[in-house]
Amino acid sequence: MSFNDYLQERFEGVEGTDELRDITRHGLSGGVGGFIYYNELRKLFNEYEAEILDYLMQDCGVTLSDLAVDCIDIDEIATNAVWMFVEGWAHTEYENRMTTLEEMNDGNINLLLEQGDILYAY
Repeated sequence: MSFNDYLQERFEGVEGTDELRDITRHGLSGGVGGFIYYNELRKLFNEYEAEILDYLMQDCGVTLSDLAVDCIDIDEIATNAVWMFVEGWAHTEYENRMTTLEEMNDGNINLLLEQGDILYAY
């Protein structure tokens, strides 16, 4: 399973989309279940290290040394790496879900208009 797959499962459904909105607006520092404690963040980093580092370097232009500034240990570096990945992923995924929702709503309105089921449009 990739980190993307893990995150898709973790943030599925309406509640997951609400969490993605909160992450997009406020980041992970406010506390999001599964991304709070060093031990869970370190486990995620260890399991998905290659994918995380690839994303950080390729998409963000960030290296481990960049993440290590002002860090006192590897747990803080792992936290920075996981949070940067998840926050970037959350922003993209939330935008994708909102675009899909808008397209579905537009399609439903057009279908109703074609069927003559909408009497008043505001």
